[in-house]
This record gives sequence, structure tokens and C-alpha cells, in this order.
Amino acid sequence: MAEAALCATAHDDLALVSLASRRGRGAALAAALRAASGMVLPMPGKWTAAGDGAVIGTAPDQWLVLQPGDDGTLFARLEEMAGGHGLLIDLSQARVALRVAGTGARDVLARCLPIDLHPRAMQPGGAAATVAAHVPVMIRQLDAVPTYELLVARSFAASLRRVLDLAGLPIA
Repeated sequence: MAEAALCATAHDDLALVSLASRRGRGAALAAALRAASGMVLPMPGKWTAAGDGAVIGTAPDQWLVLQPGDDGTLFARLEEMAGGHGLLIDLSQARVALRVAGTGARDVLARCLPIDLHPRAMQPGGAAATVAAHVPVMIRQLDAVPTYELLVARSFAASLRRVLDLAGLPIA
């Protein structure tokens, strides 16, 4: 099998909603979302696919729900599906996603992130909140290539791009 070339791409058209369960309603929220859409709420440090998007467990009873392409409907759909069991904040267009893939991706990111990306610690389905040169990021591993996605506040995207460039990874 040929090794995948190292590459990075930026995506800034994201629908993103912060979701938290109301006190004592975590199980009811999970059941409502699963019944309405098949969506599974993962535990902290994990992510699950949700249609063409994802749900990232960020803390106990807290998640980020994202989908590529912001058609303006994600918040309303989630609010309806949550049925009063959840609290939502629309963060659409507030984050930029940077995808880093290919041979050497783990090594380049290890120069920037103070977390263990070795396969024994981070595997496909894993996620973590961390920093890259003082820039807060959420990272998730998408596959075994490895491909990673870093979510960063739009206002810090240029700083993260510079950090990755200095680590040896220019962004396309």
C-alpha cells in the first residue's frame, strides 16, 4: 500500500451547535435524539458520525454537533429533536476546521499539540480539547491514515495556520 502524502485543507462553512443536557435529563436527551434521528451522543473524548456530520463528546452531558455546509437548519432541527431535554447554543460560522492527513500528520501535530497522538492513546473515534501554541483547539481523529480535524475559533484560525506552517505543514 502506498503511503498517503501529507496534506492539510481548511473548511470554514460549518454548522456547529453546542448541546448540553438539562440537569438530570441526559438519558432522556440521548433517547430523544436517537429516536428522532439515530444520533448517538458519545462519551467525553469520543465522537460519532451523525449523517454527514459528527457529534463530539466534550464533557459529561455536553457535546458539539457539527455538519459541513451551513444551511441554517441544524440548530432548529436539534432544538426540535431535543424536546426540552437539552440546552443549545448556535456556534455556526464561529469555527474553522483544518484537516490534516497523510504520512507524517501525527509527527507534525505532535510538534504543536501537548497531547499523545500515538495509536495507543488516540484512535479513530477519539477527540480531545487541547491547545496549539496557546490557541485552543478541538482535535478528532477521523481514520487510521491518520486524518485529523482541528476545530478552532475563526478569530484564531490564522494563528493556528502559522503554527502548523512553522511545524512543517502549509495549509492549502
